[in-house]
Amino acid sequence: MQAILLTLLTLFFIFAPYYLQKIGHKIQLNTILSDVVICFLIGVIMGNTQQWWLPQEAYQKAAFSVAEIATAASVLLAIPMLLMTSDIRSSIRHAPQFLLSFGLCIIAVLLATLLSVYLYPDLPHLGQTAGCMVGVYIGGTPNMVAISYALNAPNELFVILNSTDVFCSGLFFLFLTSVAKHFYSLFLPAFVPSSASIKSTTSHKLSPETPLDIALLQQNQVLDETKSFKDAFKKQSLTPIIKAVGLAILCIGFSVLVALLIPGADGNLNEMLLMIVLSTTSIFFSFSSRIQSLQGVYEFAQYLLLIFAIAVGFMANFSALAAAAPTYLTFNAILVLSLLLFHLFFAILFKIDTDTFIITSTACIFGPPFIGQVCSAIKNKEMLAPGMALGVLGLIIGTYLGILVASVIGYT
Repeated sequence: MQAILLTLLTLFFIFAPYYLQKIGHKIQLNTILSDVVICFLIGVIMGNTQQWWLPQEAYQKAAFSVAEIATAASVLLAIPMLLMTSDIRSSIRHAPQFLLSFGLCIIAVLLATLLSVYLYPDLPHLGQTAGCMVGVYIGGTPNMVAISYALNAPNELFVILNSTDVFCSGLFFLFLTSVAKHFYSLFLPAFVPSSASIKSTTSHKLSPETPLDIALLQQNQVLDETKSFKDAFKKQSLTPIIKAVGLAILCIGFSVLVALLIPGADGNLNEMLLMIVLSTTSIFFSFSSRIQSLQGVYEFAQYLLLIFAIAVGFMANFSALAAAAPTYLTFNAILVLSLLLFHLFFAILFKIDTDTFIITSTACIFGPPFIGQVCSAIKNKEMLAPGMALGVLGLIIGTYLGILVASVIGYT
């Protein structure tokens, strides 16, 4: 009986994200909540009601073990598959003004995190919280996933931090797509279109009214944390995904070997080193154009992150989540507000123009998924390509900086 239940639970973790996304799109729930949040919520509901449908304690412990295996396997496969399909070279080719503003935003994130740490010195899991926040606001959700795993963060903490991030970032995104340009124009100079942009626009015959969703389709490296993964299940994607999984397993094997040769302080597997080596080896593979262009791999990696979301939600203790959430929400709100003020101060100091400031803030805080929408809001298609590229760069470096901050602050 136990074997049947555990098999069904394993199948649930594997296939539930597929049907949850289909249902979410059909009833338009995904317009309110992202697929990641939906999977978290379903996982939390399943995990915190298992005493009703899985009454025996031995079964509950076994179910918890299945969820642990699902989280570890999904994140270890997803991270290298995400990174090896990134184009790091294009991320560093853009104008110094973009890179300067993006770098200033990274500094603002670090300063804001230190300020929040100073204001909340007794916050539980402070180092892990700070590391995850640095990762998500320089990179994105995949970085938070990698950092939480590397730092062995409690499952409840990851769910809390992701939920508070969704709330705080959501409010900021509403500001970005509404009055942000008018507000920032009070402090920053106006954007001056480049002659290259004008020539490019003419050669492509794009009128000012050309929809930005069409412009988005012309970009080769559009990454989206909530992108549909239907391409991962197409027949022509099967072989590329198998190749990518093979490379990911190779990266994992090498990383585990290094982490065993240099164990942690407790003498066990050094999970932080494992994630650093895994990210580095995956980035190394991304320099191959053949690997980088493997079809359906990015979408499949996103699907693995949804499996992670539902499994980590299953392991979360809802009572602890509800009790701790308000404090972490305040911590996150102060962090987001202060990083925006720091970034604005630096932009004024270095005379960054309004549009560059807005897009680099979006690239750093939100990542690639939201660049197109913000470009549309500020009516500037020229920012699309560098914004996407810098968003990718944030995904690449976010994990390293998050782990570094957590190590400096200290975590247990």
